Amino acid sequence: MSRATLAVMTRRAGAAIAIASLLGGLLGCIEAPTFVPLADDEDAGEGAPAAPDGGLGPGDASSGADDAGDGAPGTDTTCDGRCASAGGTCDGDTCVITCSESSPCKGHKKCPPGVACRIVCEGKKACDKVECVSSTSCSIRCSGEQACNGDVRADAPATEIGCDGYQACNGKVECKGASCAISCTGFGCKPGELRCCASQCTVNGLPAGCKPG
Repeated sequence: MSRATLAVMTRRAGAAIAIASLLGGLLGCIEAPTFVPLADDEDAGEGAPAAPDGGLGPGDASSGADDAGDGAPGTDTTCDGRCASAGGTCDGDTCVITCSESSPCKGHKKCPPGVACRIVCEGKKACDKVECVSSTSCSIRCSGEQACNGDVRADAPATEIGCDGYQACNGKVECKGASCAISCTGFGCKPGELRCCASQCTVNGLPAGCKPG
């Protein structure tokens, strides 16, 4: 073998060894790669940016919906300006009309329609004629001699009438509607002037009918 051929073969062997070393290094990198995180990747998991002033952050949208019902008007707003127009004041959802001997309610006193109503007549001739018609419920209290000096008339789904004192209900007492409970104590109702014509009626706790009592 000539010297020239031997030199060529030696150079080729050296090149092969260099290529093999290079390939070995590359394979090492592939088997155990090393990743260097980018600056943007480091910040990605630290949460979304805060919302601007006055805005809602992520997950806050539902809280606004939950708060929307707070302070919403209730479905029962029956006691309103109609009560004041009738000369009463609201006690919750009930319109209360109060009359007394020192501050009597003259003339025809009516409960406003479409509301729960309570009329209180205390003292001699505190009220004249009293009427509770088209109210959702009705309570009429006549306390004292001739406290209700005129007729008492009621026509509501549920009514209570109390006549406490001598001739506390000094006129006719007539009650209609679904149910009515009348109480007459101390000769509070005039004989023959009481008519309980509701679907369910009691007078002093006993069943009663529509005939004058």
